[in-house]
Amino acid sequence: MRIEIQDVDELRKVATLHCDPQQIEIEENLLLKVFCQDVRISGFRKGKVPEEVVRRRFAGEIQQRLRQKLVQTAYEDLLKEKNWEVFAVVAVDGPEGNPEEGFKISFTLDLRPEVKLEDYRHFPLTPFAVEVRAAELEESLQQLRRQHADYRKVDRAAQKGDFVRLNYKGLLSDGSEISQRAEAWPVLGEQRNVWEEAGAEEPSGLRCIADALVGLREGDVREVSTNFPADFKVPALAGQAANYRLQVLEVREAVLPEWEADFFRKLKVEGLEALKERVLQGLQARKRQQGRQAQREELIRLLLNRISFPIPESALIAEQERLLKNFTEQQAPHVLNSPGFKDRQKEFFEQALAPARQRAALNFILEHVAKKEKIGVRSEDMQRILLQDAAALRVPAEKLFKEVQQDRQRLREMQQRAILGKALDFLLAINTESSDPSPDSSAPPLEARKT
Repeated sequence: MRIEIQDVDELRKVATLHCDPQQIEIEENLLLKVFCQDVRISGFRKGKVPEEVVRRRFAGEIQQRLRQKLVQTAYEDLLKEKNWEVFAVVAVDGPEGNPEEGFKISFTLDLRPEVKLEDYRHFPLTPFAVEVRAAELEESLQQLRRQHADYRKVDRAAQKGDFVRLNYKGLLSDGSEISQRAEAWPVLGEQRNVWEEAGAEEPSGLRCIADALVGLREGDVREVSTNFPADFKVPALAGQAANYRLQVLEVREAVLPEWEADFFRKLKVEGLEALKERVLQGLQARKRQQGRQAQREELIRLLLNRISFPIPESALIAEQERLLKNFTEQQAPHVLNSPGFKDRQKEFFEQALAPARQRAALNFILEHVAKKEKIGVRSEDMQRILLQDAAALRVPAEKLFKEVQQDRQRLREMQQRAILGKALDFLLAINTESSDPSPDSSAPPLEARKT
């Protein structure tokens, strides 16, 4: 076959292969012989049907199979000739032409980028400590008491730390309802009979509402204004001024349990010292987990800053689609059916380009490390991925396992994710200088791109 190559960019190639009539005739004759051996026609023994009879009877099917065979052969010849590492076959055009004059077949391909990362064992990761200060331990103990508090209705103005049941509704400065502009975020628009902690440091809703509740009592109505920042997470509200009308329905104060036998029995500990030890161990475990996660994020930044290479367009699109899929799956059913949701999807897809580029680059780097270090996948790795996916999708692990068994593409993606997660854990382990350098294999692995 004669091959012509067009360079679309550094990694995208359009390869056009020309099949001459002689080659087509050879492939057609070979295919015809296969048909003659397999077909059954009345009046002839199997394998003894004359070629001309088969050619006439199965002309359409033979031509279809011939075209498929020519495409397969052309692609194999192309890879042998060019020795390319193909990331994705973007498009196949043809065969165009006829058996008498020859066929033309074009492949649009994205090649894998060349990753040159030799020294990946000496990243200066920041060590972390798991020491717990006395103030942290005391705050955690008090938080535990607040979690087991009783809430008593009071006839007074709300104080910081009280819980208030209320209704509220928000309008933008132009009079439009926030609930119509931010359907995916009901907490920003209108809520009824909800509880909010007055003056909470980390309110479950809006800070302006939590702060405004201090000093209000049952039956009070108040309006409070706020301005959403220019980079607010909901684009439709970014930079907008808003006004909320609050109606207080009830105020309750927290009655904390005392350090006594009944409370310890409820927590299944023998006493205050045993409780302190359990809380201390929990804080240390959290600090260890947070430290490891911070090192993972630091390692990813260092990897991406150390090496640069072009990213195939199909890899970018695959990552954008994966991010869009995750975004869509997180939305409530009424949001998915709203009139403007398709526009929001399009906007999100465009905004996902930068993070998609980083994810694709990291995946190629981790593939390089996994190949160099001969990192493979074991059954326990696949089991971990399966359990994580089942938990994320809120489906039984057995059900997901049966689905994956029937979907080879999904299985390959899970295997790829397992490899990339292990490669990142490997890099973290060899670059950790803290007193506890073991990789955190329980952390969710990065999602891999489609192969």
